[in-house]
Amino acid sequence: MQFVYQIFIQLYWLAAKIVAIFNTKAKEFVKGRKNWKQQLIQSNIPNSPIWFHISSLGEYEQAKPLLEELSNNHNLLITFYSPSGYTQKKKNAFTKHVFYLPIDTRSNAINFVRIVKPKLAVFIKYDLWPNYLNALHSCKIPTTLISAVFRPDHHYFKWYGMFFLRALKGINTICVQDQKSAYVLQQNGINQVSVCGDTRIDAVLSDTKTVKLDKDLKKAYQHKKVLILGSSYQREETLTKQLIDDGLWTENLIIAPHQINEARIEFIENLFGNDAIRFSVWNKVVAPKVLIIDNIGMLRQLYAISNIAFIGGGFGKSIHNTLEPAALGLPILFGPNYEMFAEANWFVNSESAKCINDYADLKSFFTEINEETIEKMGNNNLNYLEKHQGASQRSLSRFYALLGE
Repeated sequence: MQFVYQIFIQLYWLAAKIVAIFNTKAKEFVKGRKNWKQQLIQSNIPNSPIWFHISSLGEYEQAKPLLEELSNNHNLLITFYSPSGYTQKKKNAFTKHVFYLPIDTRSNAINFVRIVKPKLAVFIKYDLWPNYLNALHSCKIPTTLISAVFRPDHHYFKWYGMFFLRALKGINTICVQDQKSAYVLQQNGINQVSVCGDTRIDAVLSDTKTVKLDKDLKKAYQHKKVLILGSSYQREETLTKQLIDDGLWTENLIIAPHQINEARIEFIENLFGNDAIRFSVWNKVVAPKVLIIDNIGMLRQLYAISNIAFIGGGFGKSIHNTLEPAALGLPILFGPNYEMFAEANWFVNSESAKCINDYADLKSFFTEINEETIEKMGNNNLNYLEKHQGASQRSLSRFYALLGE
């Protein structure tokens, strides 16, 4: 299996180079990894940094409380897998040493670890690479995984996953989000497990205390009722259009699509017609019936002026971030693919979120909803997060134990 994996990685890298000819994101993915050794050597990496590997933006939010705490007394180095994470967070408050993670070949992993010489390696949630884990283990560098979630059907536990499972067993401490994940690991011979929770809960609760609202946005919407589509796809948008056509939502709508490109914006404009206006051309005086957000970085403040959130992704691979709207006390709607998220399951089971399978579900929700129910659902979501905060400090205590501090 190890040999097959090495071939797969080489083919994956070759495919990325080919796709980069036609695709901007793939081009950045490849270009960012060019001459990575020279980049590391010339950047004057501090001695024995704590290395955080972060896949993308969502995982960065999970790492943020830990980065903030550790940056006070430790040197840090961050790697990203995706261009979206790297380009948006290259300039951050915690370290200037931010790089793309080189592709997971055996030689790349060995050379990267030898150059960086981390005193601790931290991986976030899912983004684990066996050659890097093996290189760290060979060099006796303590390694930890935080905010992880494991299910019995993960590839680690399949007949073809022994190579990955051996790498997973080499991690010194695995901090999981829930007891189910701990049980799955223990059933597969991994006992260095601690149930610490999700560090992203700490991050969103902290961030909501410092939300800065655009003054024009706040003024225009302060007396409005707002439904927001957060990180939406076409499915959420077309369902909402049907809801409006049936007269079941007559108030304001804000749409923040998951992808910001001309094709997506034009689709929304064509769908909602003259009622829709882009944020970039809005006069910021009168709130439009449908406001299309054609930039990034505004979701948190948009949730702060909204009453109900319909989160995208649930009709595709999986839902996007529900924690931000929950931390701002909003009831939440999303499509059926949410079960891998513990908080989303709790939201649904406690009736503070609604799973929307089809238009009948959406229609039912808006037919029955009232202001009292909206407030109750939002308060339940916020109470859940407050009850489950503290994962960052629990995870940090495991870090300090590994560091001997």
